[in-house]
Amino acid sequence: MLLRFILGLAILSSACGGAGVEVRNQSAVRLEDVVISAEGKSARIASIDSKAVGKTSICPAGEAGSIDLSFRAEGRVHTSEHALYFECDALYVIKMEVSPAFQVRATATLR
Repeated sequence: MLLRFILGLAILSSACGGAGVEVRNQSAVRLEDVVISAEGKSARIASIDSKAVGKTSICPAGEAGSIDLSFRAEGRVHTSEHALYFECDALYVIKMEVSPAFQVRATATLR
């Protein structure tokens, strides 16, 4: 009985982690104050080095139809909005790629 309870808690806690987000920095500079937001919720990554990947998760309130990314690079703030459908579910993986010109491409897939 205790084993079933622990297993149930493990399944619930993994389901509540939100959608995974990976931000790949293809630019030549460090990205600072990286913020991902969707449907009133946000997640922050302090910084992402050049040619590195920052990871976090986000749990929007309900179904999200878009996701925003903002960051600071070379003294300027860059923002972008992307039409993407995803939910607060660890089965969703959102990949965002920042180009050398700070343009962002975003995709969402299921694991």
